Amino acid sequence: MVRKRPRGVVDISSPDISENEDLNDVQCSQPNFMDYDSFQTSSDAMDVSDGDSSSDNSSFDRHLYENCLKDYEKVRIMKRRLKMALRHKAKKVKSVKKSKAGFTRFSATAFMNVISSLSPEKKDVIASYGFGSLLLFDKCFVPNSLAKWVANLVDSKSGDIVHDGKVISLTEESVHLVLDLPIGTRPFPSDPSVGKDFILSKFGKSKIPPVSFFADKLIKKDDLSDEDVFICFMIVALSSFLCPNTNTIPSPKYFGIFEDVDHIKDFKWCAYVLQWLLEHVKAFNGGKDAKAKRCLGLGGCLYYLAVVYLDHIDFGQRQLVDSIPRICVWKGDLIKFYANLDIKSPGVYGYRPLLPFDNTCYYKCARLKTVACADDLDTVFCDKMEIVSGCKLPLSLKLKISQLVDKHSFNCGGTVSLDINSLGNVSKEFQDMFAKLMRHVYLVLYLLLALMLNHLSVFNT
Repeated sequence: MVRKRPRGVVDISSPDISENEDLNDVQCSQPNFMDYDSFQTSSDAMDVSDGDSSSDNSSFDRHLYENCLKDYEKVRIMKRRLKMALRHKAKKVKSVKKSKAGFTRFSATAFMNVISSLSPEKKDVIASYGFGSLLLFDKCFVPNSLAKWVANLVDSKSGDIVHDGKVISLTEESVHLVLDLPIGTRPFPSDPSVGKDFILSKFGKSKIPPVSFFADKLIKKDDLSDEDVFICFMIVALSSFLCPNTNTIPSPKYFGIFEDVDHIKDFKWCAYVLQWLLEHVKAFNGGKDAKAKRCLGLGGCLYYLAVVYLDHIDFGQRQLVDSIPRICVWKGDLIKFYANLDIKSPGVYGYRPLLPFDNTCYYKCARLKTVACADDLDTVFCDKMEIVSGCKLPLSLKLKISQLVDKHSFNCGGTVSLDINSLGNVSKEFQDMFAKLMRHVYLVLYLLLALMLNHLSVFNT
């Protein structure tokens, strides 16, 4: 007797089977496939010759069913792995695309967190090395769209910002005016291996740790020597503010400066920060033209790039004060606020005209001569200070007073470009002259009062 083949064969190729389905929900559930007890009862009524055949068929069916379940489980596992692989690949492609938009490791927040965690004593240590100006940074955020747009305007050959046929020069002097970094006379070491080995040995590392390692030592207030405090701070400053790239690991290129920490301010800091920025801007602009060399990051001091551009824009009555260094002026949300005033369309700036160069704060100095160390002191002025005070003044006090006077004179030496309202029935030329004169007098008075307060503070200290 020929028995009908039981129904319920597994269709493992069916697209309707979901990876989340339970095995009991598939078409081959055991009760529907074969009731072996009832089959055995019915087989007793069959001929003896058919009994052996039915028993063999039952064993075969059970074996086939178990194999189908095993095969189905294998297919189910393979299907799950394939979906996971496709999902991982999609996430990887998506993350690569995201990196093109968030193109920098410049982090105002990370740098500001380190500054705010420093005690007054540690800030004095950093200032004693000649880098106290960096402590003036006040979480001034630079929009990525502004940084990218300005970078597109930079001529890689001359290193100038060219906009509407006019030029904004990016120079070592302007870096100094913005950040107040030491100008120096020594180039950065071309071989950073000695400084790198010094850092690794000092902190007991076999390879350069991430920036967070040095930041945490300051934020968590580890017990550090003055030299260690300065080194950790400068590595964070270089990696997140002055010379950032697209990596979380500090670049070893500038580690050569740490081989002579005591004379670190003698290096050409302004030149190096500018060179780093221009090299990364050139790579960024070149990457957009060649898909094979597409650059995924814009490195360099984007704060400097944004400040120099905005300082050359005519904002009318909203023009910021001309004080130097500019890091004292551009704080908080000012870059974001003034960038919004210059927006033409989303991601496109240049709505406002450029100022004539002689109306900018950068026109104030045709040359840079500041009191940076004791060798720059005016001996005649120092002698008069001791005569007036009636005592022998420490060299550090004379240096601080001379620096205050130097900064005051510098800030009062430039032109003032401010708009005014009508003064009556007088000529336009007279209105302009009178307004500039009165506002310049007010500015000098304000700076003089600030100078006196600073003097009192120094003497009190």
